[in-house]
Amino acid sequence: MDMNALLAALASYNVTLGPRRPDGGRVITLHDEKGEPLISRVVGRALLGHPAGLAEVLDSVRRDLLVAGGSTDETVLAALRGSDRVRTYA
Repeated sequence: MDMNALLAALASYNVTLGPRRPDGGRVITLHDEKGEPLISRVVGRALLGHPAGLAEVLDSVRRDLLVAGGSTDETVLAALRGSDRVRTYA
């Protein structure tokens, strides 16, 4: 699992990394400048085994940050739905 690449991609945020879960995944939590949690997500081992999986995780984190920040107007949602990448789920 390449958590270093994920943490590097999220370097502009205060990120905490939880312990390894029995399934090999990890919980990442992004915090705001005050230390308050913005979002938490379980990142499965399979998603970080290849560049497309890492890109999928980063896309979903960005989407969740937009939603948490209140940027869910129709243009944002349309742009997220209009992604030309085929999503795979592990």
